[in-house]
Amino acid sequence: MTSGDSLATARLVAATTEEIIDAAPATEGFAEAAWQSLCAAGLHLIGVAEDRGGAGGSWPEARSALAASARRAVPIPLAEVLFGVAPALAGLPMDPSDHGCLTSSTFAARSALRARPSGSGWQLDGVASRVPFARHAASLVVVAATTGNASVLARIRASGPGMHLKPGINVADEPRDDVRLVECEVSADQAAVITTERAAELRRLAALARSLQIAAACDRVVSMTVRYAGERRQFGRPISRFQAVAHQIAAMVGETTVLNAGVDAAISSLGTSAEEVAVAAVKSRAAQAATMVARSAHQVFGALGFTQEHPLHRITGRLWSWRHEAGRSEEWQRDLGGTALAVGAGSLWPLLSGTLTAGAAASGAVTTAD
Repeated sequence: MTSGDSLATARLVAATTEEIIDAAPATEGFAEAAWQSLCAAGLHLIGVAEDRGGAGGSWPEARSALAASARRAVPIPLAEVLFGVAPALAGLPMDPSDHGCLTSSTFAARSALRARPSGSGWQLDGVASRVPFARHAASLVVVAATTGNASVLARIRASGPGMHLKPGINVADEPRDDVRLVECEVSADQAAVITTERAAELRRLAALARSLQIAAACDRVVSMTVRYAGERRQFGRPISRFQAVAHQIAAMVGETTVLNAGVDAAISSLGTSAEEVAVAAVKSRAAQAATMVARSAHQVFGALGFTQEHPLHRITGRLWSWRHEAGRSEEWQRDLGGTALAVGAGSLWPLLSGTLTAGAAASGAVTTAD
């Protein structure tokens, strides 16, 4: 597929997603009608091979669908499936093509799950806090630590024994539920042992998804703010003509542009030695952009932006929530700092420019990729 074909496909995916969402308005907590329509169109399985019941496609198409849903501020677990459930189950004998609501513990605010062998399967214990849409999920995909350099990836039924939910919400009134597992038994055919490196990759995909959603939502907020500032008049002229307002909008545009560039770089880095740094950097930057863009937009809109009738607060509420999900910015900043210290001063530029090979990153040697 050429770059032009890929772009056209991505635009079609985005348009289809927005059309479905607009035709099935969001309801409180979970837009089930919109989710079922997206599943019927196969958009929840972009990136899953067609012979496994998926829709095919790649990360750019998945990005387009997720960005479209983020711009519409629709409460559905599309990020959790496209960047959590589907890649976690790739290559495993567990069917991801479920039209019910699915979610993943990689999107939890904090996860402390452990697994130990139990017969031919596994027994899971621990807590994953603030898991998105857990109360609505037909099943959850969880990553639990076990002995050695390994983790256990498991799919568990939401109504199964050993699972306890404590309902919660985020500032946008979306479900964020604590999941507690107590001697939760998982059969061998619903679990697989993965390396801690693979578990880290799944964590990075969740962080990338939230960064992508923040970037798309910031795009929408900037567009709304520019339009409002051009229409709202004060002292006989649009408020966009006032220097202070113009400076705020310019700063919002700058933050959003930088964030979108970071998302582009992170998506391009997937599967390469640059992935670890690119994803950590963009998730850290996304939190900064979300804070600044939301604050500035509400300053321009004033009290109007907080009213139930205006859509601004539905988007900024998600920005405030997403910035702390799939790892807070300080966690990713610590990862960046640790990586930089590990490779040493001589390899810092190759690390930042994405030319440091994986072997060199592990050893701290100054070796660049061809």
